[in-house]
Amino acid sequence: MSSEKLPVTVTHHSIESLNVLLQEINPIIGRCELLYYPTYENFLEKDIRKSVIKRLVGNLYSLRLLFKCTKIAKSKESNTFWDFVGDTQNKNYDFQISDWQMFHQFGYISRTHSAIENFLRILNEKLYGGNIFNFSDLYPKFLNNINLEYIDTQNNKLLLKLLTNIRNSSHNNGIYKHPDDTIEYKGKNYEFKENKLINFITWDFLLPITNDLITLIELVNKSPIIENEKLIIDPNYYKYYKLNHVYK
Repeated sequence: MSSEKLPVTVTHHSIESLNVLLQEINPIIGRCELLYYPTYENFLEKDIRKSVIKRLVGNLYSLRLLFKCTKIAKSKESNTFWDFVGDTQNKNYDFQISDWQMFHQFGYISRTHSAIENFLRILNEKLYGGNIFNFSDLYPKFLNNINLEYIDTQNNKLLLKLLTNIRNSSHNNGIYKHPDDTIEYKGKNYEFKENKLINFITWDFLLPITNDLITLIELVNKSPIIENEKLIIDPNYYKYYKLNHVYK
């Protein structure tokens, strides 16, 4: 196990920083909700073009709840919060909050990547057939195939590569296990060093990345070859949404 310490920037403990995160996440949630309805109201619930938005907004709801609960845990009402949790003896609250956020961070990365990968795999199979095992081989071919003028194909390849590198590292507790790699995305270099901890993963980083992924979904869904399909079933829909959801 690596002896490196987790970067301090991985969590947000101050009330002020949590307020900023809540201000940033709410418009992204609102954007997803508007896409789900009314933009995609003609798609069935089990259509991947709609269900991918449901999965992403579900992730964002969970994240917003984390921010709000963390804010309470750090506020003047914290005693009530920790009484509710049932831990008023150890007093190691900062450690618990840090681990809580790390737990959610790894989960958020994994679930977001899973939603995007599922979306692109199903579309690729529907349109072009076959099954490409490695996602890193699939998304470049898919984006090249749809070849839309209004999609910055190269930029979105970098976005998906960035997300995939981060997701793969989350399997190793944030340690990058592949040869050194540098991804330049939106004018900034993101370095991945072999057997080193990735030190730029913060909520400030993940929220804009999520917004960019939503833009990619929206642009892909607008492409005529995809938009004109009557139904593209998400086979995972019933697995994830068999119970009632906030949307009807």
